[in-house]
Amino acid sequence: MTVSALDRKIAWFVASIITIILCIVALVSFVNAPARTISYGDSVANVCFEPYPDFTAGKTRYASGADPKKCRLYLERVSTDEARAKGLSGRKELSINYGMLFEFDAAGTHCMWMKSMNIPIDMIWVNEEKRIVKIEANVSPSTYPASFCNTDSSAQYVIETNAKVAESLGLKVGQQVTF
Repeated sequence: MTVSALDRKIAWFVASIITIILCIVALVSFVNAPARTISYGDSVANVCFEPYPDFTAGKTRYASGADPKKCRLYLERVSTDEARAKGLSGRKELSINYGMLFEFDAAGTHCMWMKSMNIPIDMIWVNEEKRIVKIEANVSPSTYPASFCNTDSSAQYVIETNAKVAESLGLKVGQQVTF
């Protein structure tokens, strides 16, 4: 029994339809994942964390926005010394809505640097009460080996995003962050 050209076309068409359906199912599953709300005080930035796997050991990626149409940030959470030391180093680019959440075991003075960085970023320090205590905007890779620290106020978290994201979201010192 031979397979005709028509049979091959039908098989290709069916395989294509199945692939499209699987892609749609995967997309709908991602978009409808449950989220926990985070908000930046009175600003327009409603941020929600929804964990989904990252292929880097020890990290979890978080998407923002309870409504996927309002997603503004995707944050990788890092909480080990090794992961915090590496941070965003070595990345050639960072999508406008991507960043990293550095979690420290205790509040205190936490210094950040631009070692092996290729892109400018905003650094946002958040205290244990989840209030923004410092914003260092548009920090250039050329500033290395300088360190940027929250010397005036204690912080337990630092968020790093693309440069000018803090300004575009209207983030200000004193705003409440809940997560």
